[in-house]
Formats: sequence, C-alpha cells, structure tokens
Amino acid sequence: MSDWQCNFKPTAQKYYTLKPEDKLCVNTDPNKHYRIEVKSRDDAELKLRELAKKALTEESWIYIEVKLKNGKIARFLCEDGVNEEKGAIGEVNIKVLDEILKLGQILEIGDYHIHPTDSLKSVSSLGLPVFDLTSPADLESANTRKEYLARQGFKDIPYDSRSVSEKKVIIVIPPKEEAGEFPFSFISSIPKIIYRKF
Repeated sequence: MSDWQCNFKPTAQKYYTLKPEDKLCVNTDPNKHYRIEVKSRDDAELKLRELAKKALTEESWIYIEVKLKNGKIARFLCEDGVNEEKGAIGEVNIKVLDEILKLGQILEIGDYHIHPTDSLKSVSSLGLPVFDLTSPADLESANTRKEYLARQGFKDIPYDSRSVSEKKVIIVIPPKEEAGEFPFSFISSIPKIIYRKF
C-alpha cells in the first residue's frame, strides 16, 4: 500500500476519526470514510496540498465549520467519496452533515478535491489542456452541489467549492442569488473564481 492511500483496519467500523496530526489519505474502500479536525481552512488546504504532491488519484472532502454546543468553533475535513465514485458523494455528504449537526450549529460548508501533481503532468504531456486546475465540470459541479445542499436544508449556509494542487487552490463560489432555485442554469450562473498560488 502506498503512503498516500488509506490503510484502514479490516473491521466493521465504517466511519473513522483521524487525529489532527495525522496526514490525509486517498480512500479506496467504498465501505469506509473518515474525518479529521483541522485548525483552520489554511491548515486543511496545507494538508490537501501535501497529499496532492504524492497521490496518484483524485479524492474529495467536505469541509464543515461548526459552532459546538459549548460555544467553541471546530472545523472538520470529512472524506466524502471513493475517488469521486459516481453517486457516493451526495449520500455520504448528508450522513456527514447529520453527524456534525449532532455536535452543534453548522456555520460554513465547502467542498474540496485534489488534482494530484503527477496527474496534471500526465495530462500536460499529452498536449491536453489542464484548465489551470478548474475544468468546466468542476464549475458545473459547484452549482450542482450548492443546489443539492440547498435541497437538504442548507441553502443559507455559506458554501464554496475548491480544487487543490501542490501549488494552487482554486475557489469556486456559486452565485448567491440563485441559491435554492432549481434547476441551476449553468450558462447564466457563472460562478466567481478566485486563484491562490503558493
């Protein structure tokens, strides 16, 4: 097993909580998911950038900031799909959000996925466009996920979607005025895009 892949113990346990000092990993087990508490979004993105350096495949997470019942603020990265496996992400997101709601009030939600360095090099070497980390599918996905979360009762919570590579974070913010209106018209709902380089 590579050092970028999760190495969960063969037990019936489905959800794992990693220690804050643990490194993120790419999960290849469709029956297991994990979460890790992070200090901040910057801390989350640093962990994701480190994983993007060595991973060979994409993975996705949901970022949640929550006000705990004791008044403190906690932030979590919750792995929410098996290598972007179709259909897995939405179902897991709701289970993750339900678990976090038991802890307190959700203040912010974000999606993350990594673009591994080696994958970007491979695409570039074939002469194919890299889309500077953000493909049209990523942009459409941000609108779709915002719509999905709104349908689940989270439409008034701040949301964005971020693509992370070793050297960049691309932030996609769906239009606020369309939150909760279905279906989204992608052509008229071009999200705001922010580039951060390291």
